[in-house]
Amino acid sequence: NVAFFVDEWRNGLRISSVNRDMQIIVIESANNRPTVVVPRDTCIVAGSVLIDTIVGFDPDSNFIVLTGEGGLFVDPDTDSGGGHANQAEFDTLGLQPPNGREEGVFRWQTVCEDIRREPYQATFRVKDFSNNSDLSLVDLQTWRINVVGPAPDTLIAEADLFFKKHHRRPD
Repeated sequence: NVAFFVDEWRNGLRISSVNRDMQIIVIESANNRPTVVVPRDTCIVAGSVLIDTIVGFDPDSNFIVLTGEGGLFVDPDTDSGGGHANQAEFDTLGLQPPNGREEGVFRWQTVCEDIRREPYQATFRVKDFSNNSDLSLVDLQTWRINVVGPAPDTLIAEADLFFKKHHRRPD
């Protein structure tokens, strides 16, 4: 059993605290944990499309389910947005069975409204279903995506000869 406190802070002051506890049960199993592989953290210019592949695999070749979770995705249980107005798409390719490998394509058409200081977090989850055990194992990986503004492309510069002539630096 493990017990811990979760503190909530705002502007450097603790505003609440809650005590949580959990029980951890350790079970011996021959089932090996599946793995999900996500791209390296990415920076993209608003207005661009981000497309990449997420891979999940199980070393025991068990059937796996690969999902994308978080605010960028539509919640499959409710078919509603996960919290962000400009939703990303994540579609698995359906490579199984039999080999314990699945791939999914992440696609996000960014817009200028997506620009923010903090990165977006897309979390991917792979869960296996062992043939020899009731025990399913999971791996989670988070991909951080920074959306930045495009470089200005309409700037025009002209020399101000009047200013230069009348405002000379003293020698």
